[in-house]
Amino acid sequence: MVPPLLPCAVFSAAFLAVAAAAPPTWPSPRWDELEWLIYQDAGHAASQFSSPFVPCSDFNAVTLRMTFHDVAGHVAADKIRGIDASLRYELNYTENVLTFNEVYFYITNFANQRLSISDAEVAAIVSAVANCDGPSVPLRAGRVDAMQPNPADAFRPSHTTDTISELIGNFSVIGFNQSEFITLIACAHTLGGVEHDEDPTIVSDADNKIMFDNTNLIYDHLIVQEYLDGTVPDPLIVGPAATNVDLRIFSSDGNVTISKLNSHDAYFDACVVSLAKALESVPAASVLSDVLVPYEVKPSQVHYDIIDNLLTFAGEIRVRITDTNVSSVILKVKDDGSKIQTNAVDELATGGYPTETFEIKSSLTSSPVNLVLTYGVRNPDDYVPAADLFETTIEMTKMDDQNSTASGYFLYSASFSINAWTQNQATFDIVVGTSSSNVTDAFHKLTDLVGQDCPANVVSLDWSLNYVNIDLGGTSVRKMIGVNGVWPPDAVYANFGDTLQINLASESASNQLDVPTALHFYGIHQSGSPQYDGYSLVTQCPIPSKSNFTYTVLLNQTGTFWIEGSYGGQSVDGLRVPLIVRSTSDPKYNNDYIVRLTEWYDEDYSSLFGQFSSNLNPLGTLPTPVAILANEQYNASLHFNTGETNMLRLISMASQLSMTIAIDAHNMTIVEIDGSAVEQYEVTSLRIAPGQRFGVLVTGVQDTNTTIFNYRMHITQQVANADADGTEAVAGALATLLDISYADGNPYATTIDTTEGGGIVILYNDTILPLLTPAVPTEVLKPTQQIILNAEIQMMNDGTARGTFNDIAYFKPAVPSLMTALSIGEALQTEPEVYGADTNPFILESGVTEIIILNQDVTNAYSFHLHGHSFQIIKIGRLPFDDDDEGDDEEDDDDDDDTTSGFPTRDTVQIPSSSFAVLRFRNDNPGVWLLHCSNVFWRDFGFAATLVETPALLPAASTLDSEFSQTCAADDISFTGNAAGKIGTDMTGYVGSPPIAVNGTTPAFWGTLIGCTISLAVMIFAVYIFHIPDDVLADRLYGKKQD
Repeated sequence: MVPPLLPCAVFSAAFLAVAAAAPPTWPSPRWDELEWLIYQDAGHAASQFSSPFVPCSDFNAVTLRMTFHDVAGHVAADKIRGIDASLRYELNYTENVLTFNEVYFYITNFANQRLSISDAEVAAIVSAVANCDGPSVPLRAGRVDAMQPNPADAFRPSHTTDTISELIGNFSVIGFNQSEFITLIACAHTLGGVEHDEDPTIVSDADNKIMFDNTNLIYDHLIVQEYLDGTVPDPLIVGPAATNVDLRIFSSDGNVTISKLNSHDAYFDACVVSLAKALESVPAASVLSDVLVPYEVKPSQVHYDIIDNLLTFAGEIRVRITDTNVSSVILKVKDDGSKIQTNAVDELATGGYPTETFEIKSSLTSSPVNLVLTYGVRNPDDYVPAADLFETTIEMTKMDDQNSTASGYFLYSASFSINAWTQNQATFDIVVGTSSSNVTDAFHKLTDLVGQDCPANVVSLDWSLNYVNIDLGGTSVRKMIGVNGVWPPDAVYANFGDTLQINLASESASNQLDVPTALHFYGIHQSGSPQYDGYSLVTQCPIPSKSNFTYTVLLNQTGTFWIEGSYGGQSVDGLRVPLIVRSTSDPKYNNDYIVRLTEWYDEDYSSLFGQFSSNLNPLGTLPTPVAILANEQYNASLHFNTGETNMLRLISMASQLSMTIAIDAHNMTIVEIDGSAVEQYEVTSLRIAPGQRFGVLVTGVQDTNTTIFNYRMHITQQVANADADGTEAVAGALATLLDISYADGNPYATTIDTTEGGGIVILYNDTILPLLTPAVPTEVLKPTQQIILNAEIQMMNDGTARGTFNDIAYFKPAVPSLMTALSIGEALQTEPEVYGADTNPFILESGVTEIIILNQDVTNAYSFHLHGHSFQIIKIGRLPFDDDDEGDDEEDDDDDDDTTSGFPTRDTVQIPSSSFAVLRFRNDNPGVWLLHCSNVFWRDFGFAATLVETPALLPAASTLDSEFSQTCAADDISFTGNAAGKIGTDMTGYVGSPPIAVNGTTPAFWGTLIGCTISLAVMIFAVYIFHIPDDVLADRLYGKKQD
């Protein structure tokens, strides 16, 4: 089953019996929220409403299309239906594309009792147009949401075969004459196009999409120009006669109207009028406001509190300073004695809270006090993504003996629980008095509740790390690292926007590790909080045994992640925990299962790494796991029900093995890679490398009225020399099975033949990736900085084999690299030398970084993980690499399309042997980030580089919590200075990695060779000096007596 979304205990808050004296939200209940949404999109207390529409993408095009699908049922003469969000109940209709779901999922987060879903829908449409370089469409507030779909006989838009007369008639009912109808269609079909999944009769190629015009992500009049000159690609114009509806519409008046739109200004002017008319086609219950404009002065978050026995009025005042010189603000407050108190607020600091204190006498302490809560409830129909709002009244309890002031102000409290995902919609009023005579402090957002922490916003976990003896029934019993005495540790579930706190408590020595530790949140970008990335001597000092530390992680990503014990390979010893971050936009499924993919070793990591890193292992032979585990077991199982959809979250927490996954008689539909949503893509099997994650949907077999078989998931080790065509020989490789059980005791279906030639299609990562397209396509990043990393295993001067980037094996510095960046001073922040040569440092300035990794190993594939970012995978190809392989230059567009197909985004990429990868990401997350091999052994033995990103934008070291400096002090590690622990560029005492052996030989080799040469020379010299005749030597060797 699907784990429930986390509950949010809403109110343990205290409210005043005289709260009615607080002024209402300023100044218009139906205007205020929409104004915030549109005009306070960035900066302090920003809505950030436009974020999914920037840059312009297919998401904008789909949002614009919603205009016509929602307005279609409007009857102008009767003022019924129209733009009322009834579309959210019609998403299972064949003409409504799946992406409408995503739009409604998004805008629902902003809807509340004063902002209808349909007003939020219109705001999204206006934003979608504007952010594609389109015109500003006027916006009015006041729409009322429908609570059911339109009736069956209402007009529904599609790529219809209706005659032009029928089409003109239908739009006449909506309120558009023929010319207005033509204009409306022309103003819609400038963005996006038609996909195969939407209408295969129009687009026959299953992987194709045909655009309306040749600037499909720019709102312009090219659709008109290309139509008139005969070059338009619009499939509704040049497609089959049965579906060329745009051609019928545009030509219906002999091209008179369309010709008038054939200029930028004429097109924009007409589209503003046309779109506004469509968006204002509303039912009679919707009384629209004047056109929305920004407030000049706008108070917000106004509230009362009691401080030091005085009633305190506080809040924020937003002042519009565009073309205005504002030097001061006058705040006037009216008390219940009709006295005016005036005070000047001189400081206009962003985010400031001007506060005035005064007393107000209470006259309402004997009246009933109620809390009226409005919150969202998910519609039971799976295809309805938007929640409907419901209201409940909760009687508040007077807190006895809690007089707050001498004047008799009393505190009241109430509590209620809602699902965490709906907290953005939740608002509450405080009503004092009876229904016939009451006063109300109206419309407070739950997320703005002053002085209160909603537990749903903070997922706080207390972890004690300790050893647990584990016997899996295999070859040995060994100790593993458990959490609170449990192994494997429980998965962590949270919701988008939550803050995750993990408190490593050390109250008792009996449950403590005897070594330091650190936690890395694998795949979480740590935007704005690089100090919690959790890598020892990169972003923090290791946490000593018997010490405390709290990780605070903002979860502003969704998908599948995991928490890794990053110190000393502790993930190999069991400190590996799935982390699932859900949102209301997740795909629909019945059951949510995690599949942990790991290995089992008979020895702990310290012993394994000691053998691996020894100079007795000059070839770098990796330790051999005993087994592959599924969900940390030899005999794991999952329960499926017939016909149900199951989300399987495949998480490779393996130390070194890549694995292939296939399920008997079940295909897998990939919907997520490494926390990035992708368009659904069905495979029979897939390959997953260490650190990678896949979200796949698997549908249970349909009931055939016969015996339902059980099945198995096959998990098989990827061998080193896989065939280039995607098949591989797996004989002798490690493998395990995970049972897919429908009914206990039922037989298992014939299993898949996983031996060579068995017929399974094994898909390489570099075969799958070009076929996966981001669910919300983004622009192809253009690099402003390039880093080329030559990756290979090399023998070092000390006889060890280490991973190297550009002939440098990473070696940890004496001071965490982030602390160096924070403390070294602005003049030296961008000097690589202060971070230590063997941390392999690269300084990233603002812009876009392109990293090209060249895997020189002719035998082994390696996967690489980037902290702090997900990257676009521009290309993966075979060596040698040249500039043409970058794949996105204008002259190389065809190659680009053939090799990348949508630029999938992830944080861990596998590069086959003798191959390269081109990766790009935007430098928008200041911090110090590691790029490393996700094979734990090679990661800890050289295969890493340090990326110091826009260090000038990092906060001062003093802003870090004192835990960081205390942890370093406990380890006797310096908290400031360069990589040697010194000031400035003084690198005296810096210790790095041993150099690469010259021509593959070490000093020990040369010493042995010289010693052997000298010994041989002495022997030759002795034979020459003390020569014995052959006959004498023979007598002595064979015992003949001399004469």
